[in-house]
Amino acid sequence: MVVEIKSTDTPQEVDKKLQAIMQASEQKQLIAANERRERLMKCFGAIKSDLDPLEIQKQLRSEWD
Repeated sequence: MVVEIKSTDTPQEVDKKLQAIMQASEQKQLIAANERRERLMKCFGAIKSDLDPLEIQKQLRSEWD
């Protein structure tokens, strides 16, 4: 994401632009985490919600080795 910060922008405007970038980044991370979780659930069935999907995947890989 690209945001143009001008020398005439006030600190509040700059903060708003930076907050928008941070929120967009967090949103993308949440979407990616949900997609990973859905893929794992599709492959392995229901999983406990308190466990991290990546941790489950690591455990399964170590068991298969």
